[in-house]
Amino acid sequence: MPLQVEHTSKADMATCCFRGQAFRQQRQIPAPEEIAKHRFRLQGLIGACLAHVQSNVPGALLKLDEEYLHQVRVGLRHLRVALSITQRYRTDDELTTLREQVAKLCIELGRSREWMCLLPRHSRRSARACPSMPDCEKVLALSERARKKQHAGMENNLASPEFQRMLLRFGAWMQNEQWGEAESSLEQFATRALEKRRKQVFKHGTELVGENAAQLHALRIACKKLRYCVEMFGSLFNDSKTKDYVAVLSELQDILGH
Repeated sequence: MPLQVEHTSKADMATCCFRGQAFRQQRQIPAPEEIAKHRFRLQGLIGACLAHVQSNVPGALLKLDEEYLHQVRVGLRHLRVALSITQRYRTDDELTTLREQVAKLCIELGRSREWMCLLPRHSRRSARACPSMPDCEKVLALSERARKKQHAGMENNLASPEFQRMLLRFGAWMQNEQWGEAESSLEQFATRALEKRRKQVFKHGTELVGENAAQLHALRIACKKLRYCVEMFGSLFNDSKTKDYVAVLSELQDILGH
């Protein structure tokens, strides 16, 4: 195991130890006041996404709960969005390299997450549904083997020196002084992005006919994208209604998922 970049403060670590919690899940990027500590908000947003990822990596590696891996992926998706916005305002070779590394990691972790979600949910139900079909058991056994292999690959990625180097590269890259150019346009960009996503949700909702599965799925995806967008940019506006808005979108997303 290589040396790991640690961002948890001594106070937070002491609190976790006192409560008997090895690690604490982080389910969202920090509050506006945390981002405001940075000189530039976009820089703070990227730092918050990195903190989201790092907070959940230990729990994912120790297999404490499937939610840890999911939150690592959520943090990486948020990070990709923040980096894409940054690239609109900066020409930076290091940024391009970091974006490529994050995108590759998202794909690899996504495969592991898919197997983890699929098997626990469907394996027992499938076995009960076809007890007289030996091929069903073979498929489940092969699927379980594939899940373990993919999970081992995920562990190798998150525990690798390359992952730690990526975090260190982010730290070095974020210390340069080229952040001011994006600040003046960031709120305008966020406003346009939120409005675009809101219109897509409204469009899919008004076009919905009955219980058409394809339309319901499209509406759910649109809701998810809007929710991620609000989670990403809500802190820029310091709006107390953001949490309520996200809660409603999350509930709608769950309903559509069922």
